[in-house]
Amino acid sequence: MKFLLSQKYPDWAKIKNEYNQARGRERSTLSKEIEKIDLYLMGLEALPKYVLELFYQEELKKVDVETRRSVEEHERFLNCEDADARPDFNHWTRLDRWNADEAAALMLGRDPVTVAKRQAAFRSNRFKKELNKYKDLIERAQQVRALAEMMTPSELMHWARGRNHPFPTDLEAAIQGSPAHYRASLDANALGAQIAVLTDENKRLAQDLRREKLRDDGRESLLKLIIGLAVGGYKYVPDVKYNKALEKIKTSLELLGLEIDEKTIRKCLSMASKTLDPKVKEHLKTGS
Repeated sequence: MKFLLSQKYPDWAKIKNEYNQARGRERSTLSKEIEKIDLYLMGLEALPKYVLELFYQEELKKVDVETRRSVEEHERFLNCEDADARPDFNHWTRLDRWNADEAAALMLGRDPVTVAKRQAAFRSNRFKKELNKYKDLIERAQQVRALAEMMTPSELMHWARGRNHPFPTDLEAAIQGSPAHYRASLDANALGAQIAVLTDENKRLAQDLRREKLRDDGRESLLKLIIGLAVGGYKYVPDVKYNKALEKIKTSLELLGLEIDEKTIRKCLSMASKTLDPKVKEHLKTGS
């Protein structure tokens, strides 16, 4: 009966205690609550034992359901599956670049800010394992320069596609509809035109080579054309260890469905840069 009473009036013991200690008007106010509690208790006492037992079992089931629901809600919270953890993909694709933590959370369809706030509450559950797995994949890609330290949304999407990593369709749609992706597509189209020029030039040189076996001046012309386009179109700086231009060129090529790794691009541009005058190289490095 105490259990049933607690279900109906959770604070009944506190109310009784306050009533016993109260005086005057305060006691009169509490007397109405006490009357309700006593009437309910009398009603329980009047029930046959088997009816009281059935009533008890029904109330006990409710407690079990509520406990289970509470546990499930807590699991959803830890797994960031609740409404607060749903990301606004349109907002995130308006940002120029993402770090590894943000990229991993977004690939799992979670809001990076919410995930960061809940890190302290995480234990070794399903979501934490998935998050760490994706973050490890991204960081390893960064180590070999397959992804930039701060990557663009388009770069992450093409990297994930190329390696068959799951990628939220809503995030992909948001990226493809973003202004940044549109600008990248324009750059890719411009690169496509440049590639067409280089392809024609390459065909012409190949014909010359077949006719004359080897023409060093033709090869040199091609290298000059390559370095000219890289410097003029992508701000490439020769003989500098880290070139942002390499990432841009690689991304533009990927948008056209052309797979060339950054190491090969670096090697080609290094060869082409040898056609530049040393003074020009120095000018490009110092910007003076």
